[in-house]
Amino acid sequence: MAWAPSYEDGRRMLVHSPVDLCLVDYRLGARTGIDFLREPVVERRRRERAESRARALLGSVQEIADVIYVLSQTDRSRPRAPPFIA
Repeated sequence: MAWAPSYEDGRRMLVHSPVDLCLVDYRLGARTGIDFLREPVVERRRRERAESRARALLGSVQEIADVIYVLSQTDRSRPRAPPFIA
């Protein structure tokens, strides 16, 4: 169980830690409880998409490095066909 003393502290808690249940007032000054719950969800999704793109990019870089390594290990004395370009 955790308690946040401010809107921003609670928002950070929702973004950075898993939460099973959240009790929040509807009226939170200039903002509402719905805003409080919506903002971290949007931010978490944005972060997850960025992490997913980074993983895909790193996977592609690793594949390219693997191809370069394999090509560097081939016997250079035998003639090679030009690389296929789609």
